[in-house]
Amino acid sequence: MHEAALGKSFDAVLDAARAGRGWAWEAIYRDLSPAVLGYLRARDVPEADDVGAEVFLHVVRGLPRFKGGEGEFRAWVFAITHNRLVDKRRSINRASADVLRSRRCSGGRPAPSRPFSGAVWRR
Repeated sequence: MHEAALGKSFDAVLDAARAGRGWAWEAIYRDLSPAVLGYLRARDVPEADDVGAEVFLHVVRGLPRFKGGEGEFRAWVFAITHNRLVDKRRSINRASADVLRSRRCSGGRPAPSRPFSGAVWRR
């Protein structure tokens, strides 16, 4: 198990992050980003860096509501990470289904990129 990296300074770092102190966010990111990105990459998440950025954006937005110690904080960040992973996979699956659906509807031809504008489509 990962040992608490911020340790005794966790509460002070968390309070500073809530107050918008850049050094505190840097400490949180430096502590957690390798594990977050490792988790995403180990699960073959496409665009893992982008998904990781979304994770930390959610952390920033949710921090005012967070309550707990460092262990709970890490668990919360990894719950967010897992949820973003699931969202990414759903998005990919939706996009794949949309492509298949559009090909089926167009008789196997690629569907037009914009709605029909009255022009005649030719084969």
